[in-house]
Amino acid sequence: YLGETVPMSALFEISRSKNFDYLLTSISTSPGHDQIEEYINQLSENFNKSTIFIMGLIANDTEIKLPHNVTLIKDVYNLKEELEKIAK
Repeated sequence: YLGETVPMSALFEISRSKNFDYLLTSISTSPGHDQIEEYINQLSENFNKSTIFIMGLIANDTEIKLPHNVTLIKDVYNLKEELEKIAK
């Protein structure tokens, strides 16, 4: 857990020194559609060896073409399903 608000530059610095299998982020503020898509694409590029889970009200309300390593989590039940897949 890195905290509520972590600057993208700090995330990218971490990505250069650490490899993560999974990354979970919740988008709960209301930036514009283009900003959400840009954020998701930047995460995908910088954590390209990770599976990225995106959740939150804003993520669910936005129609975005997701990169290959990004999965949209629609609710806590969907999150539970994904975590159970990982645990196997």
